[in-house]
Amino acid sequence: MASTGSRTLKLSILADVANLSKGLNQGSNEVQSFGSKVGEFGKKAALAFAAAGIAAAAFAVKFAKDAIVAGEAASTANARIEQINESMGLFGNSIAVVSERLIEYAEKTARLTGIDTNSIKATQAKLLTFKELAMSADEVGGAFDRATDAAIDLGAAGFGSAETNAVALGKALNDPIKGIAALNKQGITFTEVEKERIKTLVESNKITKAQDMILKAIETQVGGTAEATANATDRMKVGFQQVTERVGIALLPVLEKVTSFLLDNLFPAFEKYILPIVQKVTAALTGGDGSLSTSLSDIVRNIKGFVLPIFNGIVSAFGDIFDAIKRN
Repeated sequence: MASTGSRTLKLSILADVANLSKGLNQGSNEVQSFGSKVGEFGKKAALAFAAAGIAAAAFAVKFAKDAIVAGEAASTANARIEQINESMGLFGNSIAVVSERLIEYAEKTARLTGIDTNSIKATQAKLLTFKELAMSADEVGGAFDRATDAAIDLGAAGFGSAETNAVALGKALNDPIKGIAALNKQGITFTEVEKERIKTLVESNKITKAQDMILKAIETQVGGTAEATANATDRMKVGFQQVTERVGIALLPVLEKVTSFLLDNLFPAFEKYILPIVQKVTAALTGGDGSLSTSLSDIVRNIKGFVLPIFNGIVSAFGDIFDAIKRN
């Protein structure tokens, strides 16, 4: 009995060892298979990341280019407001503060209405040219801001563009008696009672009250139209555009430096060194009458005597130019 039990135990141990060995081999194969799969995944992931990196770099370059274009447009629109404000000479040492307030108001209005920011700034710039109205450009919610909103609302209601409306509004608010006729041509009507009241206010030198009456009449007709008709897509577009503009404005100093270098150094270098070289090459390969040299020996001689030295000169000149580019 003891011998039988010993043999059974031995067989059981051997079976367990065989199963363990089989399990280890299977586990080893699975680990190797998994490692191989991980390796393949790693290769594919590396390629994917490389492709993503290239795509990201391409997007960054395009975004930077678009940002600079947008930044230049925004900078031009801002400069227009600042220059007209300075030319009007109404705010003394506060010109920069007033200009910045108008720019911020334009950006805020654009985000609310989905209307292009630069278009609103152009509207403001036109309104600034009318002195009686421009005098209120430093007032938050004053006649100038209301006129800006009115021009935009009229445009949203179908009365031409905001910039066109700005001219008619500017005339009306600068000289209310004569200006009402311009608004009538735009389709904005006033009752006879309103016209007489406006006339009386102007004759009493109460221009501000006359302006208020005109603006109230317009606000009653179209007030809030631009904001009410704005859609999410246009507002989002304006928001992204403003972010792009800010990035572009931040990049403009770099572009200005590059532009100055090109204008002051690179282009004159081309004109000084490259143009004479081209003229010499042309002279070397043509006859005295300007016709192309047809003799093979002439062409070979000219290449040896003129073209090769000139080519070496070009290489040297470009080396100097590229060194200058690196330094700058």
